[in-house]
Amino acid sequence: MADKGWIKLNRQIMDHWMYQDKPFNRSMAWIDLLLLADHKTHKSLWRGNLVEFKRGDVNLSLRELGERWGWSKEKVRNFISTLEADGMVTTNITKVRTVLTLVKYDDFQIRPTSEQTSDSPSKQTSEQISDSPYLKNNKEINKNKKKPTSQLHQFEQNKYDFAKLEQQLLERG
Repeated sequence: MADKGWIKLNRQIMDHWMYQDKPFNRSMAWIDLLLLADHKTHKSLWRGNLVEFKRGDVNLSLRELGERWGWSKEKVRNFISTLEADGMVTTNITKVRTVLTLVKYDDFQIRPTSEQTSDSPSKQTSEQISDSPYLKNNKEINKNKKKPTSQLHQFEQNKYDFAKLEQQLLERG
C-alpha cells in the first residue's frame, strides 16, 4: 500500500462520547491500542514494585481490554493472537502482568524526514498547512486563517470542542 500520510490524534479523543460506543470493532480496538501505548519509556511503581514501562507497550490485562472494548476475554485473546500472527504485536503474559508491545509503534508516531517526503509535517507550520490546496475549498478555515483562535490552532492546542466539530459535520451533511 502506498504511503498515505498520517494524522495527529490526541488521546483526549478517548474522553469523547462517540469513542465510548461499544462494542468496538477490530479497527477501533487497534486504534485504542495505539492510543493506550506508552509514548515514552519510563519507570513507575506498579503493585509496589519499580517497573520499567517501554515506549510502545500497553500494560492492561486481557480482561481490562475486554471491558474497554465490550468484548469477552476470549474474543480479546483471539484478536491479540491475530495481531501476533500478523507481526503487529508481541505479548508477554505473566501471572501478575500482561504487556502487549506494538511492534511498529514508531512507524505510527515518528514523522517522516524531509528526505522521505517533501511535504513533511514536521517542517510545516499551521499557516502552511492551512494554505494546502486540499483545504482551499474549506471557506471556514480560510476565513479564520489569520486569527490565532482558528479551528486549526485550537486543535493544535488540544482545545478543540469535539461536540462543536460533530455539529459542524452534521450541518455540512
